[in-house]
Amino acid sequence: MGLLAALFLAVLPMHVQYSVTARGYTGAALFTVVATGLFLRMLKCPNKKNSILFAVSGALAIWMHLYSALAIGVLVIYVVVMAARNPRNISAGAFRMLAIAFTALVALATFFHAAVLLKIFYTIAIRGRGEFNPLFPIEILRDFGGNSLTFAVGATILFAVGIFSLGTDQRHRHVCWLMASLFVIPLLITCSLHPLDFFTRFFFFYLPFYAIAIAAGCIWIWRFAGHGRAIVATRGTLVIAFAIAVGVLARNAVRDVPEEGFRRVACAMMQKAPPGTALCSIGAGGELLAYYIKDPLLLPETFDALRAETDNKAEVRCAYRERSWTTAEHRRAAAWLATQGTLQSYGDFVIYTLRRPPH
Repeated sequence: MGLLAALFLAVLPMHVQYSVTARGYTGAALFTVVATGLFLRMLKCPNKKNSILFAVSGALAIWMHLYSALAIGVLVIYVVVMAARNPRNISAGAFRMLAIAFTALVALATFFHAAVLLKIFYTIAIRGRGEFNPLFPIEILRDFGGNSLTFAVGATILFAVGIFSLGTDQRHRHVCWLMASLFVIPLLITCSLHPLDFFTRFFFFYLPFYAIAIAAGCIWIWRFAGHGRAIVATRGTLVIAFAIAVGVLARNAVRDVPEEGFRRVACAMMQKAPPGTALCSIGAGGELLAYYIKDPLLLPETFDALRAETDNKAEVRCAYRERSWTTAEHRRAAAWLATQGTLQSYGDFVIYTLRRPPH
């Protein structure tokens, strides 16, 4: 099942997209699934090694993307519910070790975010909430399945069959409940809060579990496909369908990787830039350009900071992207740059170039 899940994960377009994008989503997915595996191991065999590895991997998952904290929270809820339903479900040693591990995890995650913790809370407070979207779970499954209705429906059916098959197997029943909870509980929390920044990619941490469930669904169908002489024809058809689906997904994953524009804008900003050119980025997501630009990138938060940091530069190249949450200071800076220099559009981005005559 593990190899089959890895194959599905390797060709899922969403996984390929963020594997070649300078974002933390793949790291969040990796450390979330590692932390969950260590969590399940600790339930059976609690020890210091697993406890330390669990705390570190869980903290790294949250460091890669904050929404991974929802998955870690589900693990906490799972332990509490297990102990509340029947204290014999979890030994006292395992419960104590998990409590220590969760405490260490929270401490590590807080340490990793210490420098920006206040800014995170401030941003959450001022950004407000978006509109409630009851179709958001369907949009997640659509994007997980490759943004194609046909594949999304087929993958969702296999996902449901996989969860069902794990639930009917006594050995994997607890895994079934945990995997279902990792999807449902974060969805209930986020959909009820419906924050302004709410995208399907934020649930990327669940993608490995999605692939595992699809693999389980395929195995279940394989085992119950046909009887007697019909089994050869049925399983042969399944193999052909599987090969076609994987082939099409692999082709689409490589061909249809969307480009958000950061790489293109970064190349344009660095192209033939004279020595000493000030490169800066303002507007929505401007800080992400730092992953694509090897030279120092200025990220002024205010108009006055932009002026102060670039006043002594002969040439300034500044990227700007407008969004509804762009700050008034950044809009003011963009308006000033538009009157002082030239501009060139690259999709959602605008690059302002300001050249000053030598003194």
